[in-house]
Amino acid sequence: MDTINSRAILDGINHPTFILNVSNEIVAANKTFQNRVGMNEADIMGSKCFKLVHGEECGKALKDCPMQMILDGEIKETVEKMMETVDGYCMIACTPIFDEAGNLSRVMHLTIDRNGANDECPRYKKLHHELLENPMVPVFTSNLNGDILFANNAMAKMFGYNDAEDLKKNKVTNHYKNVEDRSLLIEQLFEDGTLNDYELDAVDVAGNTLKLILGAVLKNGMISGMFMDITAKKISEVQLKESEKRYRALYSSMNEAVSINKLVYSKENIPIDYEIVDVNPAFEEITGLSREYCVSKMVSELSKLEKPPYFEIYSKVIETGVPTRFETYFDLLDKYFDISVFYLSNDMFVTVSEDITERKKSEDKIKASLKEKEVLLQEIHHRVKNNMQIISSLLNLQTKYVGGDEVALDVLKESQNRVTSMAMIHEKLYQSHDFMHVEIGEYIEKLVNDLLYSYAVPKDQIVPHVEYDDIELNIETSIPCGLIISELVSNSLKYAFPDGKTGKITVSLRCHGEGYLLVVGDDGVGLPENLEFTRTDSLGLELVNNLVDQVDGTIELDKRCGTKFIIKFRELEYKKRM
Repeated sequence: MDTINSRAILDGINHPTFILNVSNEIVAANKTFQNRVGMNEADIMGSKCFKLVHGEECGKALKDCPMQMILDGEIKETVEKMMETVDGYCMIACTPIFDEAGNLSRVMHLTIDRNGANDECPRYKKLHHELLENPMVPVFTSNLNGDILFANNAMAKMFGYNDAEDLKKNKVTNHYKNVEDRSLLIEQLFEDGTLNDYELDAVDVAGNTLKLILGAVLKNGMISGMFMDITAKKISEVQLKESEKRYRALYSSMNEAVSINKLVYSKENIPIDYEIVDVNPAFEEITGLSREYCVSKMVSELSKLEKPPYFEIYSKVIETGVPTRFETYFDLLDKYFDISVFYLSNDMFVTVSEDITERKKSEDKIKASLKEKEVLLQEIHHRVKNNMQIISSLLNLQTKYVGGDEVALDVLKESQNRVTSMAMIHEKLYQSHDFMHVEIGEYIEKLVNDLLYSYAVPKDQIVPHVEYDDIELNIETSIPCGLIISELVSNSLKYAFPDGKTGKITVSLRCHGEGYLLVVGDDGVGLPENLEFTRTDSLGLELVNNLVDQVDGTIELDKRCGTKFIIKFRELEYKKRM
């Protein structure tokens, strides 16, 4: 960089700035620094920086001095640090400058007073870091006609050129998005002599818009300065504003009541309350409280309660950071709410409350209606069972009038058993949890025992053995299944054990793949060899075959040891009745 550009850049910085050589001697200083130390540049040249700025306790005497660390080769990038000077504290930024061979040749030292740090420090720290961390900061010198007298490669790269020589073939005015902006810029330079943080729109060689910050000085008819490309930052700001706009629109248009809250602590640092930071329009509508009235008020004050509502829940969300959701009845508003709680930061949390009062009322009506239907269905099953028991009793009475006709007596008894098996299904249904399914295992046990009692089987002659899985069947399947068991067990009781022969009757119902496996058998005398059970005049076996078809099942007969019927079936689907 030539002397003109170096001087122009230094004078364009409005914070005390100087440049050191590797011997820790000041070789250049801007006017702001000269005014700061009360010396002219001629007197400053060759001085050690710490004698002018920090007093004698600096340099090697101060181990963490960033300037000395750069000179010693410990750091090769910009360092920012708050340090004590002879007249107070200040923020300093030290940047190494390397020559073409990569060797340290200079160090730039920039100072920001502590008193101005609150407003200027973040902005200048960022600007300084962006400009100087990379030694190739876009730097230029031009005349008032727009001819580029000097530009470095960083400047060329920023505008899309291969190198600085290509850039210098063009005028500065070619890269102003609005040419009139240059006239305003020059006018201000004539007025003030310098520009700091001057924002302007430029275009690169491809016509793309660049958002730039310019620091420049006008001297002897030449403008010298440096740029910082803030295009990405501006795009981010626009995107952030759009995002905030969308968030605000969503926040304002939500139907749920949204409240942003902050936990409040006592002097002993114990959480005691929470205040409302902001609410959306839906919150105002649902609660009847205006935003102006709510914001900045303690919730205990708003609710007129000693302890704010749901305080433990909200405190736990802040403590753990884990969101939660719960339903509640809020008696102060006489409403039900579905509340979601989220942790934000710094003891702040958000509640999103949906008014579910109408839904709760509808649910209560549905529950009441279902309860009525359950009672009605229970009563229907109970009455059907009672009616079937009456039919069974009538059949039992009828047996007294058939005299010694064994055939008629047997028919009546079988009919009575069939009615009883169906009555038991309805008895189980009105005792079940949903009035639609029967716990089939308990039903089978009771059915077999009732059949033993019906046929007056002596206690020790025939032993029932019932096995089953935990199975529930609907009424469409339970009734035919019960009748099949009733018919097959009745046949065993009547024919398998003649002349008081002892034995065992087995009934097993197990899960089998996607269906069920029913086995009914005995170890009695067995069926006649010439009997084909699928084609018989026996009403009982004919009924069994029809019932197996009804449940879309298959039936097999095993006669190797007594009689064993093996039936595979699936639960029937409920078919809506017209």
